[in-house]
Amino acid sequence: MRSMEQTEVRLVAEKDEYVAFILFCFVGIMVVTCLFIWGHLIWGAATAGLLLLVSGVIYGIRKVTQNHPEYIIANQGIHFGPSLGNYWIPWADINGISDQRQINGPAYVQLRLKTDSAYWLTISPLRKQLLRIHMCGRKVCPSARVHTAGLPISHQQVLVILQDYFQKYQKNELA
Repeated sequence: MRSMEQTEVRLVAEKDEYVAFILFCFVGIMVVTCLFIWGHLIWGAATAGLLLLVSGVIYGIRKVTQNHPEYIIANQGIHFGPSLGNYWIPWADINGISDQRQINGPAYVQLRLKTDSAYWLTISPLRKQLLRIHMCGRKVCPSARVHTAGLPISHQQVLVILQDYFQKYQKNELA
């Protein structure tokens, strides 16, 4: 957790999942290499598989060597790291924070944004249209997601930290 005088929380992704992913890709590369050697009839599939697995190794190595945080939560707002688009959302652009749980997916924290939020205004019209399709034609509320899977602290801890910072901001605005 954080101490009261701390001005920001840096959330860096855990590395162990990526190490396991790299090992999986290396085993896959060995299997595909054996298919190259002994299975002359499946060269196309083996080549595609090999390219995909090598790409996986490169991606995994980039994630393991990444030294920048996924999220920086500070008194001024939330900064999404370079791997998440390098967005900055100030607390002034946020209307509320809610806990979201999907049936078939990981939990995340939803930031409900103001319609004139700089982050929301920079989203492409195509992406907004895709969100409308996903919402079955209903009006899309401006929002951003803070995904908590793969972080060193629990989903509930991230939610509490975000709510604390947001409440602190609201108190300062009212004062």
